[in-house]
Amino acid sequence: MGIIKTIDIRTVEQFAGAYHFLSNFYVTPIIINDITYRTSEHAYQAAKFLKDTEERNHILSFAEPGQAKREANRIVAKLNKYQPESAEPADKADRIAILTPEWEKRKIGIMNFVLRTKFAPGSEMAELLLKIGIAPLLEGNWWHDNYWGSCERKARATKVKVSPCKPECAKPGENHLGRLLMTIRKDLRTE
Repeated sequence: MGIIKTIDIRTVEQFAGAYHFLSNFYVTPIIINDITYRTSEHAYQAAKFLKDTEERNHILSFAEPGQAKREANRIVAKLNKYQPESAEPADKADRIAILTPEWEKRKIGIMNFVLRTKFAPGSEMAELLLKIGIAPLLEGNWWHDNYWGSCERKARATKVKVSPCKPECAKPGENHLGRLLMTIRKDLRTE
């Protein structure tokens, strides 16, 4: 693959360039329950919907991970628009039959599972993750994601057309994606 040649202990500040393989948008097949996903982003977005639903299968149809993400978010937003007090019982039942229950409580665990599948012990992806050494991993981004990463000034400076930062971008992000990857890397070292 020729992505990383030396170990560097400096913080990986973006999942781009030599470190693009850390991104959920990196194209590498992920197989979960006999279903092949084009990227880990496809697997994660599809997990928002229950198995064998039209919505889950629809997410799999997109070639690009960004398209899958946008469409999954659009469908979830549409399904969440109903008001429980005024919703028709059929609408509420449809929503419950489509969306993964308690998604907000489960999404980090689901992402962890998807990433552990992507970076399975002995895989080429696991070897790449291990080659980074002990460098801290920060999913620095310019799209204002302070949950999975951290909206970073350096990341924003590399992009030409970027929307102004949200107030929450003034503080460091939670970097859940980077933290999960560092935990997986630590576990790979002990296996």
